[in-house]
Formats: sequence, structure tokens, C-alpha cells
Amino acid sequence: MRSTHANRQPVGVSAEVDRWPSLRYGFAVSLPRLCRLAFRAPFLIGTLALITLDYLFTIRLRGLSHSIPARAVWLQRQCRRLLRCLGLRAEYHGTPPSQGVLVCNHLGYTDILVLGARHPLVFISKAEVAGWPVFGMLSKFAGTLFIRRDLRSDVVRIGKAMEPVVQAGCVLAFFPEGTS
Repeated sequence: MRSTHANRQPVGVSAEVDRWPSLRYGFAVSLPRLCRLAFRAPFLIGTLALITLDYLFTIRLRGLSHSIPARAVWLQRQCRRLLRCLGLRAEYHGTPPSQGVLVCNHLGYTDILVLGARHPLVFISKAEVAGWPVFGMLSKFAGTLFIRRDLRSDVVRIGKAMEPVVQAGCVLAFFPEGTS
């Protein structure tokens, strides 16, 4: 228990604990945050629907499902769209590589959007992401390569799958620590 001072809240605990019971369990929701979420939710749902339609009309129906560069450019467009929808603005320093492999530290879920918006990329991701409800579908659309980290033999398969991406002139990006 945190130390208390004569009839005051425990040190480090907000007075909001009494008004917002969910704070006791580590899930902080304030009214302004809830309002922002309610305001952005329809835009996010609409954006996700638009992304799906964009994939259908610009990739699938044009027969570009096997085109690595076309899917990488599609991903760049969608990452930019999602950043705008979420109200995020990325600031870049330096020039990204134009081909090869980009190895990064994973700081948060927005890393993928920020990197993808900067340059057409193909990501390598843990296989679990493929089963995620929304992001799994979007990552499959983008041509993400999925690796099963529990199988050492999967490294050979991914190594072979990386070759056509690099030969197509696309940047292959991955986060080696894979903690998300």
C-alpha cells in the first residue's frame, strides 16, 4: 500500500478514484477521453470500411494481389489515412532506406502506422497478428509476412519469403523484439 498523509489520498493516487471505479483496476477512463473516443469511433469505423473497399477496388479487382510493390504502396496510403483519422501527425528526421531491410525498435502500436506512412513497406510480424480481428485482416491485405516464433524452422521459410520482397525493390521492416 502506498503511504498516506493524515486524511488525504494515498500518494500517487488521484482523487478521481472515488468517482471512476474503473481506475482502481488500472483502466483509466476520464469523461473527456470518453467523449473523444465517442467522437472518433464513427470516423474510425468509416475509415476501416473505406480501407477495405480501397483494397477491393485498387488491389483485388485489378489483379494486383500478388504484386508486392502495389500492396506496399496501398499500405502506405492506408497508414496515412489512419494517422489522419486518429488525429496523429508524424514528424520525420532523415531519409528512410529505399530498399533492403529496416530493423526497428517497437515503441508502440502506432510505430507501424508512422513507418508505413513514410515509405512503402512490407512488414514481418508474429503469426498471432494474423488472427487479430481488424489488424489481422489489414495486415494480410498489406502482404505482411507472418512468422511463427515458436518454430525455429519458420525462419527458413521467412528467409525465402523475404527474397522476392527485396528483389521487388521494397523495404522489408520488422521489429526483432516483437513485444506488442
